[in-house]
Amino acid sequence: TGSDGDLLWMIDRDGRRHQLPLSQLHAVAIETNASGPQGMDFWWLIYGPEEDVAFTFPQGATGESTVLEHVTALPGFRHDAFQAAIQSTDEDTFVIWQRPFP
Repeated sequence: TGSDGDLLWMIDRDGRRHQLPLSQLHAVAIETNASGPQGMDFWWLIYGPEEDVAFTFPQGATGESTVLEHVTALPGFRHDAFQAAIQSTDEDTFVIWQRPFP
């Protein structure tokens, strides 16, 4: 998981690279579950064109901090939703960034 310039990417279990240019990024969300602070309690959801999920990756994935740096720098990043997501102990989905509607 990582970012190269204007590209977000991840490599799945089968070694396939999934990537999305920031220009095609539609939204970023965090899906939480009830495993709480002791478990892997959230997944990143990266949405591409047509609001389809381009790829996902779990909390703590190698390179997560690089993706976080890029996403938090996007105009309109919702710090409040991010904070709520990382503190959540419920099953929920938090949209932390969404491309503005034209």
